Amino acid sequence: MAVCRRNVPVQRKVNDWLIKDSFNVTSQGGEDGVIERVFDVIGEHEAAVGARPESRWCVEFGAWDGKHLSNTWKLLHEENWHGVLIEADKPRCDQMARMYANHPRVQCINAFVSFDGPMSLDAILARANAPSNLDLISIDIDGADYHIWDSLRSIHPKVVVIEFNPSIPNNVVFIQDKDMSVYHGSSLAALIELGKAKGTS
Repeated sequence: MAVCRRNVPVQRKVNDWLIKDSFNVTSQGGEDGVIERVFDVIGEHEAAVGARPESRWCVEFGAWDGKHLSNTWKLLHEENWHGVLIEADKPRCDQMARMYANHPRVQCINAFVSFDGPMSLDAILARANAPSNLDLISIDIDGADYHIWDSLRSIHPKVVVIEFNPSIPNNVVFIQDKDMSVYHGSSLAALIELGKAKGTS
């Protein structure tokens, strides 16, 4: 069942520092630049505490052909990250696998992800030997994105790039039905609440 509730808007100063850094290489809405800036900040913190990882990992679910509107293409091609790319459409996944044939750090998986069981994102990533503390996950399936993120139990990404419904006001918490056939999407406020509940800041 869908959930909808209105929060009292909090008056805040404009905080657009990430928007100023946005740009696209293959992403759609400036995500390439935002991701780069976020990992600059994360890298500075990791260096300060002596916790810089040897390599970084990303996952893109709803990966299309691995390049079109991709939030991870730049990371995989220019930054040499490890990656798991998941696409339900077989011809697109085959095209993606051909593009990444010479990239041993990248796994292309043809799968229709479910909320639980052997086709859950947790189970698929376990079979791909992805680390539980991966650096970034990008979820873009035009609808049940909230519920896929909520279903993660063993994977704890540092950064989540996720699609929301921009037509819903920012002070409205709307969670669409837990149904893959519904393409409405949840609100930004709902995703922020979920992120806080999962310990993602």
